[in-house]
Amino acid sequence: CAMCPKQFKSLSARRTHELTHVGVVFPCSLCDKSYQYKSLLNAHHHGTVHSSSRPYACGICSKRFKSQFARSTHELAHSGNMFPCSVCDKSYRYNRDLRHHGRVHSENRPYACSLCPKQFKSSFARNTHQHTHSGVRFSCQHCDKSYPYKCQLSIHMRKLHPESKFKCKLCPKIFNHKGSLREHISRMHTYESKYECKLCSKRFKTRRALNIHGRVHSDNQPYACSYCPKRFKSGYARNTHQLTHTGITFSCELCRKSYRYKSLLNIHMRKHHPEAKFKCKLCPKIFNHKGSLREHISRMHTYESKYECKLCSKRFKTSDIVSHIVSHKQEARYACPHCPVRMTHSANMMRHVQAVHERRIVKTCKPCGKGFTHKNGYDSHMLSHHGIGTQHECKVCGKKFNHRSSMREHIRRYHEMESYSCSLCDKTTFPDACVLRKHVKRFHGVQELACPICGKLFKMLDMLKRHQLVHSKEQPFMCSQCPKRFKSDTSRKKHEFTHSGILFGCSLCGKTYRYNAKTRATHLRTHSGIQYKCTVCDKVLSQKSNIMAHINTVHFKTVGKTCGICGKGFVHHKTYRYHMYAQHGIGELHECRVCSRTFPDACVLRKHVKRFHGVQEHACPICGKLFKMLDMLKRHQLVHSKEQPFMCSQCPKRFKSDTSRKKHEFTHSGILFGCSLCGKTYRYNQSLKLHANVHTTQKPYSCLHCPKKFKSRTAKAAHQLTHSGVTFGCTFCDKLYKYKVQLNAHMKKSHDASITETRNDSDTHKCNVCKKEFNHPGGLRDHFKRFHSDEYNFKCALCGKQFKLK
Repeated sequence: CAMCPKQFKSLSARRTHELTHVGVVFPCSLCDKSYQYKSLLNAHHHGTVHSSSRPYACGICSKRFKSQFARSTHELAHSGNMFPCSVCDKSYRYNRDLRHHGRVHSENRPYACSLCPKQFKSSFARNTHQHTHSGVRFSCQHCDKSYPYKCQLSIHMRKLHPESKFKCKLCPKIFNHKGSLREHISRMHTYESKYECKLCSKRFKTRRALNIHGRVHSDNQPYACSYCPKRFKSGYARNTHQLTHTGITFSCELCRKSYRYKSLLNIHMRKHHPEAKFKCKLCPKIFNHKGSLREHISRMHTYESKYECKLCSKRFKTSDIVSHIVSHKQEARYACPHCPVRMTHSANMMRHVQAVHERRIVKTCKPCGKGFTHKNGYDSHMLSHHGIGTQHECKVCGKKFNHRSSMREHIRRYHEMESYSCSLCDKTTFPDACVLRKHVKRFHGVQELACPICGKLFKMLDMLKRHQLVHSKEQPFMCSQCPKRFKSDTSRKKHEFTHSGILFGCSLCGKTYRYNAKTRATHLRTHSGIQYKCTVCDKVLSQKSNIMAHINTVHFKTVGKTCGICGKGFVHHKTYRYHMYAQHGIGELHECRVCSRTFPDACVLRKHVKRFHGVQEHACPICGKLFKMLDMLKRHQLVHSKEQPFMCSQCPKRFKSDTSRKKHEFTHSGILFGCSLCGKTYRYNQSLKLHANVHTTQKPYSCLHCPKKFKSRTAKAAHQLTHSGVTFGCTFCDKLYKYKVQLNAHMKKSHDASITETRNDSDTHKCNVCKKEFNHPGGLRDHFKRFHSDEYNFKCALCGKQFKLK
């Protein structure tokens, strides 16, 4: 070259180069760019920038390119050939990338600046440097600042003039760099994870994330420390390690401690100098990280929900919309190995298995040693039992809550003025659109979810899942205290509470309950004095739901269940289940393992086992008698008590139990139950049912020890005592009897005088007219009708003669 010492192989190359000294440039007619060489302008104008056509297709995949060089470069990726570095074992797909990388290990700087003695490893760095000698500077249009490099001007514009930043068109977020914007769009607004790991099938949204993940499966450590033989998987880990060799330490400004790594200094500052934490200016909350503070401000102190889901129109304050959109796009492909639960995220499934099935303890209470599987349960326990923690108070009504989320829900539900109304019914007070949608779907929606086993239709998915537990015999949830298993986690938690021994007592009558919430609240209504009266009969109950059930089942005979096979209707669900099993073989009966008796409900079976085959563990504190069930003990204790707190509302008669009082009050109603075969009448329906056995020849109750059969269960139970060897002995003589009825007849006949001497006044029934005493109330009633009554209620159908007694 005639102007500089540069030399060329051909004359055309020298002439093209000499044009750069003259100052000739080739501008683009479509944009403001200009080039020193015409070939570069042609490549810019026709090949890549201003042309939308991609005529060059890859022969292996369907990808297309604007230039032949780009197509050839891409096809090298399919060949699998890699260019390794001989110094650090790093490998590259393309040879040019290897040449650029080789400059890292080389100290050679062949590119020298023509205006100063500075030298550079690449021509691009040399040309960029030489631009500073030309005196050309890049000035800011908004202020008087100027910079020698265009990249410095770009950084200045993004930092001090935010209107020139890169804004996301899908959300209001702003970025300083265009690459950060592209990364944000692919991470937050791209719902397809198209990059899959071939070893573990994990999927990623970007190739960079896949490459970073690939280091987990690789044993290759290409990044070597320049001071020691230690090697690392990433350059970041290598650079962090090399700081330990330089002697650089990070010192605390408040004390004399110093650390090798900045992360250790940050941990020290948060632990020992809490005043250096990030404080919220709107509330007294303090955070360890600046990002947590920003998230807190946008979540708690920002009232605008600026992120909207385009699929369901739900709005969010923060980037939680990303995980919400995933719920629309992804399938629940993670299945629990212990129960039928499926989830969209592996982290949630892992948390479910550890908390529900493995019962892994996350937090342990130091004062009482109790373990918790969730941090929320631990925080509530510490606040309620030990008074450790802070309560959140509502500034409007003063109500206190253990969790801030509960307080926010309370404020939104009761103090915010916005409300949602249902257009299909009269209900208008819905605090949230989500609650309104659930209401419409539950009460006005179409039953579109069908059970695959029995075909029953449901409006909501959770109702269908709850119903499917009926058909399943699996019991995946096991109690941690005993080997008992349950179908649902709720039933398992309710059962485990019985092992704690905690009882909730009523402060008015001393009655105790195992469960605090619903059971005790239901019991407290009996002390409130509020009673609901039946509109058909005079029955009075303390709960409205019970009086409605009484009217539907007793008076209206409302059919709650209908058999789909024979069309028979049933008032009670238990009767329907028993019918389906007995007549059609659908469902299952619960069989007692001791006496082989079957029951349509597991609850009835448990009561039967406890009553007839259980251990007598409840002892009477007065006489020491043992009972199998607590209610039997309480009923027995009335024998020792002389109190009669329950008084009849029609007469001054008093009773020891509420059941005896109700039974007596029924006699004032005048209702009699008559037999349709013989016309005999009874005051109680149970007496009529026992009388019906007289007119039948069926004996459905068989003895377990002999072929004898009986009409009633009571007769069978009395007979079976003869096989057990139990006898009833007379207290005045040595006679023994198989049945208690025979003993009573013997006592009246042979020892009536002795019984009269030992009897208390409270054990006899005295006539108010003639003062005669009777052993039983029935004898007193017959005596009063025969001698002191003038009523002749019974008439002979043949001669018309009337009698006092039937």
